[in-house]
Amino acid sequence: MNSSLLLERLDQMARARPAAIALDDGESRTIAYAELPALVRRAAADWIATGATVGGLLANNGLDTVVAWLGALAANIAVVPLPPFFSATQLHAVATRAGIDVIATDDSKRVTGFEHVATRTHDVTSLHAFVRAEPDALRPTRRSAHLITFTSGTTASPKGVLLSDGSLLAVAESLAQRTALDTGRRHLCVMPLSVLLESVGGVLRSLISGATAVVPDLPRIGMRSICDVDGARLARAMHRLGATDAILVPESLRILLDAFEHDPAPGRLSFLGVGGAPVPRDSHQRAESLGVPVFEGYGLTEAASVVALNAAGCSRVGSVGKPLPHVTVKFGEHGEVLVRGAILDGYLGAPDPLTADGFLRTGDLGELDADGYLWLRGRSSDFGITSFARNIQPSWIEELLARSPRVSQAAALIEARRFPVAVLVSNATPAELAADVAAVNAELPAYARIERFIVTSEPFSTSNDQWNAFGKLNRGAIERAYRDRLEDRAVASKEMAS
Repeated sequence: MNSSLLLERLDQMARARPAAIALDDGESRTIAYAELPALVRRAAADWIATGATVGGLLANNGLDTVVAWLGALAANIAVVPLPPFFSATQLHAVATRAGIDVIATDDSKRVTGFEHVATRTHDVTSLHAFVRAEPDALRPTRRSAHLITFTSGTTASPKGVLLSDGSLLAVAESLAQRTALDTGRRHLCVMPLSVLLESVGGVLRSLISGATAVVPDLPRIGMRSICDVDGARLARAMHRLGATDAILVPESLRILLDAFEHDPAPGRLSFLGVGGAPVPRDSHQRAESLGVPVFEGYGLTEAASVVALNAAGCSRVGSVGKPLPHVTVKFGEHGEVLVRGAILDGYLGAPDPLTADGFLRTGDLGELDADGYLWLRGRSSDFGITSFARNIQPSWIEELLARSPRVSQAAALIEARRFPVAVLVSNATPAELAADVAAVNAELPAYARIERFIVTSEPFSTSNDQWNAFGKLNRGAIERAYRDRLEDRAVASKEMAS
């Protein structure tokens, strides 16, 4: 894909379905397919007028945000979606590392924390554009990158993933084929557009299929953040907006299913894709009993979002579905999943995670069954994934906790939890440690903050199997040893509040 091909696809859809609605803000504004190509061309011209080579997009969900993103792709400007859930420190680091020279935003106050932002210049659609004050300090990026997206915070300094627009389109086309998306369907965006799963799996998938992408302001539909969901309000919005499709993370699904217990799912709902973390079996069972069409998938930022997906007529509960048509899967040492097809063009300032023959090392362990479904069997890396699909490195949190002179050892437990929890080895009281934990949380973005902690005087050691011979924490053993205390919210909450 290149800029001319993107516009060619939009032009084709404009000729085929001129009066059909391409984008809907869920309130009063719509954009028909006949209008969209001209708006994207105008946004491309706006980007070019700013002099941008790498453009940051720091804006809430909305039609202008979508058009600005498409315009950057059409202008061959590398666009960097700046996630609203990143901390100020992360945003500054991302802008510097990516070499952003122009930031487009819907709220000028949101860029005041960036030291390199200076004078306002030409606008991009209705978004305000700001130019970097010290262009000589920019770091070059690879020319092949059309989109630079950052992982969700595996460390304090997330990795920048370089993706081509060809990879984005390949994934969108495969998803449209797998989900049988066509005209008349309405995809409701419930995640920030900075999340690749939403921008590619939701918006781009819709626009190349003649469907409608409904892009409301997220708090209006109950999505105050990806970690703060009003399930009842989201359920009502799905009814009101005629949603047929949406993409969720597992925790959002659980909250939505709670709401559907009282307010049945819309009859038109035909596809709820769930990804970012494993879907608990009880969520599948509840969805089936409620008649909610839930389909689990699997992907990585480095693979332009989705690698495998279940869908109607092609689903096996417990698996993450069959690999998408553009994907080739094989297995490495110990069963590590290796994928090729629409993968990254590299990292910013870091080695490529590729094999000699061009396969992406995923860090996940798995296998294909006889029918071609992919089953995941754990992770070879040290990262944990919350049920809100935030990918976090435990050592990041543990290192911050260990700064306290009162903490001799710390273990952060993350996998499949809403938010991290911690086990602290200390002779101090919970009341004394609560201040230390609060100080650590102040340094962490919201999705990585410690929800609760417990205290033990027993060190992690090889004798209790909580420390292995290679000098690393055995988090599985720690989880088993302290599960009851961690799950007793009354105990843990008391310690957190002390």
